[in-house]
Amino acid sequence: MCDGGGDELNQQMLAYLPVLSPIVTLIVVYIGVLAQNRHVDVRMSDLQRYMDQRFTDTVARIEALIRAETGDLRTRIERLENDRRVIR
Repeated sequence: MCDGGGDELNQQMLAYLPVLSPIVTLIVVYIGVLAQNRHVDVRMSDLQRYMDQRFTDTVARIEALIRAETGDLRTRIERLENDRRVIR
C-alpha cells in the first residue's frame, strides 16, 4: 500500500538538491582540470626534450670550438718551440 511515501522521498531529494549541485559541479570541473593537465604534462615533456636537445647541441658546439682552438694552440706552441731550437 503506497500512501504517498514517494512524495516524501521526492521532497527530501529536492531539499538536498541545492547542496548537491555545487558539489557535482566541482567534481565535473575537477575532472576537466585533470584532463587538461594531462595535455599540459605532454607539452611540458616536449618542452623539456627540446631544451635538453638544445643544451646538448650547444655543449657539442662548444666542445668542437675548444678542440679546434686547442689544436691551433698546440700547432703554435710546437712552431715556437721549433723556432726556439733553431735560434739556439
